[in-house]
Amino acid sequence: MVSLNLQNPNDKLEALGKRAQTRRMQLGLRQEDLARRSGVSTPTIKRFERTGEIGTLLLAKIAVVLGSLDDIDNVFNVSAASSIAELEAQERTQEKKRVRLKIEKTKK
Repeated sequence: MVSLNLQNPNDKLEALGKRAQTRRMQLGLRQEDLARRSGVSTPTIKRFERTGEIGTLLLAKIAVVLGSLDDIDNVFNVSAASSIAELEAQERTQEKKRVRLKIEKTKK
């Protein structure tokens, strides 16, 4: 079931930036240290920590240095089936997607 969470996406991103800042500080890293180790520019890190705005590749690079890369796996988690019927429904959905892709490829 999809949760109806009415929080503002900007608030979520800002909180993400603050958590990254807290983690960086826990590791005793300055913004410049994180920039050097991650390959992400210092101004980009400053903006990310302030606003939460960052590209996904740069976020992953920062996450590697902060030891949080595995946490990215939870962003679009697919829930496990709780019954055989749900599992079969998920499999049917996947099969329909595969058929559509094959049809689209043959049209080109």
